[in-house]
Amino acid sequence: MKRTICLVFLATGLAFSSGCGHWGAAGFQRSDGMAKASFDLGCDESLIKVRELSKMSVGVSGCGRRARYELINGQRWLLNSKIESAE
Repeated sequence: MKRTICLVFLATGLAFSSGCGHWGAAGFQRSDGMAKASFDLGCDESLIKVRELSKMSVGVSGCGRRARYELINGQRWLLNSKIESAE
């Protein structure tokens, strides 16, 4: 019984610490990623398009600019490129 309870707590802890829900384009849009992209691109969130490059990387574009973000430690998105012209 004790072992079962420990395993349940361990599994629950791993799920929360793994950053579930922050992966890929959907995770970027649900987290603070969109606010960061809006600030970095100087563009309203509603005009930003997100393209999943991998589960831990997205490309964003809007208002004639584009950039790449990487998921760090499964918890936060970090700008990982220069902001370039989208043309």
